[in-house]
Formats: sequence, structure tokens, C-alpha cells
Amino acid sequence: MTTRRVALVGRMVMLAALANGCGDDVDFEGVVAERTLLPGDNPFGPGDPLYAPQPKRGKPQQVVTTPDGHLAVISLPGTIDRPGNAVAVVDVATASSLGRIAVGSGPYAMAMHPAGRWLVVTLPTSNHLVVIDVARRRVVQRLPTDFYATGAAFDPAGTRLVVANRWRDGVAIYEIAADSDGLRILRRGPWLRVGDNPRDVAISGDGRFAAVGAQTGLDVCVVDLAAATVHQRIALGAPSNGVAFVSGLLVVTTLSASSHHRADSGPDGDGDGQPGDGTPNINFQDLQNEIAVIDPESGVVLRRLTSDTIAGKDYRDVDPRDGVRGGDLLPAPSLRLVGGALPEGIVAVDDVDFIVGYSGSSELQRFRLEKTAEGVTVLAGPT
Repeated sequence: MTTRRVALVGRMVMLAALANGCGDDVDFEGVVAERTLLPGDNPFGPGDPLYAPQPKRGKPQQVVTTPDGHLAVISLPGTIDRPGNAVAVVDVATASSLGRIAVGSGPYAMAMHPAGRWLVVTLPTSNHLVVIDVARRRVVQRLPTDFYATGAAFDPAGTRLVVANRWRDGVAIYEIAADSDGLRILRRGPWLRVGDNPRDVAISGDGRFAAVGAQTGLDVCVVDLAAATVHQRIALGAPSNGVAFVSGLLVVTTLSASSHHRADSGPDGDGDGQPGDGTPNINFQDLQNEIAVIDPESGVVLRRLTSDTIAGKDYRDVDPRDGVRGGDLLPAPSLRLVGGALPEGIVAVDDVDFIVGYSGSSELQRFRLEKTAEGVTVLAGPT
């Protein structure tokens, strides 16, 4: 089944679910009619001359740990036509597998309740969230939501759960109560539009803000949780992949911004008499790996770290040895700290340190964010 057909089928099933009371008008005290969108047959099969048998791929998506750090849970969504159905549990100290927990089709994002017992798992092709009892390592609940839930995060008090939804291009704030039996949804607010294809969600340490990254959008949104409104929409000019709060500031993994002109049109940015210099280089040579540090209150981008590939001598428009044709366009060396390709995952280690995962180069890099009287300083370790 083509991607377009899958999307159409998904939309049809979703509309049917809404008509049956599984959308905005869900009665959260009632029972949700659980539905899951199933993939069609892949037309690229044994009959194709280029076909080769493929192994089943778990494609690990997200890792969360219990508050004590003893256990890690890994979501295994699988592939579109062969979705997974379980999360893996690992003993962190011994790096050994403790088995898998069957949760449903395509487990994707996860959110650990601050008390450490309840783990929420999103299933994008299902109209419910799964709640796992981590202590007993089993599913205890399924909570109603809309199809295509892609991200989730609890506030520090454990009384709000923020869920991102790709179909809605928004987030919903769930008011939650936890007890010995599991989680209860007290109320769900309206969907707040946050950008195209939202995914990662992070909550500030004081519980005031939620940050939402939009993969195919060109900005990042900051939501005021108490007011249930979009507080800031910060233009990055590039996708916002991962989000985290460090030292009260929002850190976003992204790519380089540009004027989005075609390579053969736009302003002559480097003065060489040729159009097409919307960014310092042309074609794909201008693709920089970046990390933005933002004040969530004002929306001001305080630092924008970049990679050092732009300074390589093989680039046609900008050469660090050439002060006439664009050397002045190079970022300062103190900002060229991003050491890997395609920064995506990010996690705050503590109040000052964070780690970035690079999906393009399979590396990790640790950073330290320091507030000084002069502003914000970021230090980077090796990848």
C-alpha cells in the first residue's frame, strides 16, 4: 500500500472514530472503543526481481529510565509494513535484557510518571495510550486519545500529561490523577496548534512551560501549561528535532536556517556576482548541524551553535582563507561546537549538562551550559 493510500485509510478510520465519540467529545469516564490502523500488504515482495528477504527490525525510537536509574525502557515501533508490538526492558547496571512487554502496534514515544511506577506509551496508529505498571512490568490501562499521537511528557508534579499529535498538528494537556491502580484522566483541554508534525515534548523544571518540536515545521513552540495557550512560537528557519530544558533555558537540536531560495535564485549574499546565495554556500553544502539555546520567556535565541563543516576548504562559496569572498560570513569558532551529523535526540543530564544524539553519524556528544554575568556560555566535549 502506498504512503498516500495509508494516509487516506488512516483519515477514513479516524473520521469514523470521531463520529463514534473518540475525538474531541470523548467521555473520559467511559470506555473507549479501541481501534488500530493496520498496514496493507507491501507490494514489493518475493515476486519483484530486486526482492531480498529482510530481517524483522525493531528500530528503537526512544529510551526512558525509572527515576532511580535502575531500569530503562526502549520503544520498538518497527517499520510501517511490519510494526512492532512491544517495548524492551533493560537492567541498566548489568546492561542485560529483562524481556519485552507487549503493548500494541507500533509503540513510539514514552513518558515516565514522576513517581516512577506508571509509564505512558503512545501508539500512533491507535486511538489510545497504553499505561504500563513498571514495577510489575505489565500493561494495566489503555487511555483514550486521537490517532497519531507522537510525543508525550509529564510535568514535574505528575498532574499534567502533554500529548503531541501529528494529525492534529498540536498538543493537548491532560489533567491527570495517579493512584495505586493507575492513572485517571480528569480533563483534557482543547488541541493547541503548535506546528507541522510535532513530535518531541519537554517540560520545564518548574512545570510552567512545555516545548514542542515540529519536524517539518520551521519553528519551535513554547506552551504555557497553566494558561493552556501557546506562549511563544520561535522561528528557527529549520526543523526542530529534539527539545530539552537546561538551566531554565530551552535547547533545541536543529539544522541551519536559510532564506529557502532555490540554489540558482535569490540574493547574491557573498558578492561573487552570481545569484543563489540564500545561505553562505550552495546546494547541499550549506546544510549545517545546529543547536539553539533559547530563552523560553522572551523567545530570544541566545546562542546558535553550529558545526565546523562550513569552514572546510572544499566549499565553493566560502573559504576561511578567503576574506574577500565570504570569510566574514563564517560563524565565530566559539560557536562551531557541534561535532556530529543530524543532531536529533537530546536529554538533560542535570541542570547544566545535556547530551545530543546524532542520527546521521551514530554519535553522542555532551555539552555544558553555563549562565554568566555576560550571558550564556556553552562548552562541548568530544563526540
